[in-house]
Amino acid sequence: MENQRAEAGSQRRLSDSPSCGELGGSPDTIAAVDPLLPEDAWDWFCLDGVQYHGRTLTIIWDRRGRKYRRGSGLRILADGQVIANGKRLRRLTGRLA
Repeated sequence: MENQRAEAGSQRRLSDSPSCGELGGSPDTIAAVDPLLPEDAWDWFCLDGVQYHGRTLTIIWDRRGRKYRRGSGLRILADGQVIANGKRLRRLTGRLA
């Protein structure tokens, strides 16, 4: 999925994706996702191939864990490896190691 991104410092806004909102953090060390959607709006979404500080991120929300079969909740993957997960659709941070 191609996304138009507007850069402001170390923050990136995924402008055509209301599901994710902002992606930011400390350059090269932390990825933070701050969803804009209410938790009950969508059962699932996936943003794949998001380029961020030389890494490829995937952001998955799967309320019941049935769509993507990676468990329920919100997940951030960097280069295919889970760096953060949470049960709710709210701000989530993960360390880019």
